[in-house]
Amino acid sequence: MTAVPLDETDLRHLGRCVELAREALEAGDDPFGSLLVDGGGVVRREERNRAGAGDETQHPELALAQWSAALTPAERAAATVYTSGEHCPMCSAAHAWMGPGRLVYAASAAQLASWREGWELPAGPVRVLPVGEVAPGIETSGPAPELEDELRDLHRRAATRTSTSRREEAPATARRLGLEPHPEGGWYRQTWRSPVAVTLPGGRERATATLIWFLLPAGDTSAWHRVASEEVWLAHTGSVRIQLGGDGESPGEGETRVVGTGTGEETEVVVPAGHWQRTLPGEQDALVRCLVSPGFDFADFELG
Repeated sequence: MTAVPLDETDLRHLGRCVELAREALEAGDDPFGSLLVDGGGVVRREERNRAGAGDETQHPELALAQWSAALTPAERAAATVYTSGEHCPMCSAAHAWMGPGRLVYAASAAQLASWREGWELPAGPVRVLPVGEVAPGIETSGPAPELEDELRDLHRRAATRTSTSRREEAPATARRLGLEPHPEGGWYRQTWRSPVAVTLPGGRERATATLIWFLLPAGDTSAWHRVASEEVWLAHTGSVRIQLGGDGESPGEGETRVVGTGTGEETEVVVPAGHWQRTLPGEQDALVRCLVSPGFDFADFELG
C-alpha cells in the first residue's frame, strides 16, 4: 500500500519508541521499542525488546500484536502501531493476522541491514524483507530521518556489545585469527574477495570469488544451509564431516564427505550451487578454507 507521510503526532510517538529502545539496550536487550495507539490517540500499550534472556522471539511488535487480541476487530483496525524499527517477517505476519491498522516506523529494515553490513556483522538467521513483501495489505509510514542518527548510535552500541561478548567467548583459534560467529554455526572471517565482478542472471552483481577461514570446534555442528554459488571446502587442520542434502525445497539425508588430510579423507570437496549442506560434530577442532564462486553474499544464503 502507499506510504502515508509522517506528521508531528507520528514523530512524537516515534520519539517515545526510541526512548523504549534505549531502555531495552540499557537493560541488556536489543534496542527496539513499540507503542499501540488507539483510534482516539490514546497510547494503550508500550513494549520493548526482551530477547536478552535468550528467547529471540521476544520482539515488542509481536507482543503488541498478541496483546491486541483484547481489543475488538474494529478497535484494532482503527489503531496504529509505532515502532523504532520496521518489522521483521515474524512481526509483519503477526501484525497482518491481528490487523491493528497502520504501521509507523522510525528506521526501515533496509537501513538496519545496511548499518549491520557497515559494521561487518553477520546477517541474521531470517531474511531481511520490507513489511510490504510479507504483508502487502499493511499501510506503512517511515522512516523518520529526524531520528536516524540517534537510532544508528543505539544499534552501533548494541553491535559493539555483541561483538565484544562473542569474542570473549571465542575459542583460542578464533581469537587468534579474528574470527566471528557464523549464523549457520562455527566461526569465520572473509580473507579475500576478488576485485573482479560478474553480473548474474536477474541483475545480481557479485565478486567472481570469495575466500574465508572456517573453524568448527570439537563437538559443534553447523545448521542445514545452502548458497546460490558453488562452494569448495579446502582442508587445513583437522577434518570436517559435511553432509549433503540435495537441491530440493528442504534438505534430505544425503551422503557424507570428509574434508581433511588423513587416510580416506578428501583434501577438497565441492558442494554444487543451491545444494543443502551441514557439518556434523567431530572429536577435534577443525580449521578449513571455503572458496565460493561466484562470490559469497548473505543475500544468497538460506538456512534450512
